[in-house]
Amino acid sequence: MDGIDTIKPFFKTFKGQIVLFLLAWSSCQTMTYYLGMEDVRKAKRIARDHTEYEAEILGVDPYKFQFPDGNILRVKYNKGETRQNAVFFSVTIPNGNLTVDQESIGQVRTGYLERSDLSFLPDSSMIGITFPIIYSNKNPSLFMDSRIFSKRMEDKDYTEPMIVFGMIWGVVLLILWVIGWVLFKVYTDDEILGSPEKDIRSFKVKKGTADQPNDWDDDL
Repeated sequence: MDGIDTIKPFFKTFKGQIVLFLLAWSSCQTMTYYLGMEDVRKAKRIARDHTEYEAEILGVDPYKFQFPDGNILRVKYNKGETRQNAVFFSVTIPNGNLTVDQESIGQVRTGYLERSDLSFLPDSSMIGITFPIIYSNKNPSLFMDSRIFSKRMEDKDYTEPMIVFGMIWGVVLLILWVIGWVLFKVYTDDEILGSPEKDIRSFKVKKGTADQPNDWDDDL
């Protein structure tokens, strides 16, 4: 019975640690892609079926704006996000069954774009002017500044930034793994746990100041 070997849990083995490391690394890479490439993914969804319109700037304000029809839009900020001027606009979508010579009020859409979503620096002097905007024909809630849209569609090579972030995450996770391994060994290895006390006992035995015999004394 004494010769029976105990089998370590898989994740305590070297292979298990490698698997955990790769899982953590891939999760960090996925998070980086979804957070860092949000605009690119949005542009790709719009690109499937879209139309460009001219949006008229009706107001510039960092918090809210009331449109002529009485509708009030408030800028939604994430926690800790800096408040900056947003552009509130309206877009007239012409009816598709009318010719160019026919007049139609069409459908009016309103919305806003934050400073980070604009290709220009907004200020109150721009009220009344227009800028190109891209709308998804499948989902009206998806729209982008036309210049930002074009720029995001041109950014097709994500290999280099993902490699850089992959290396950064690899180094960070490796450092955390080493720290965790050291702490695990310190708090689970009986030899390491007993070494400070053993060192003190060794010093006392050699100096002749030890109070009573100890099992460690035979090794000294």
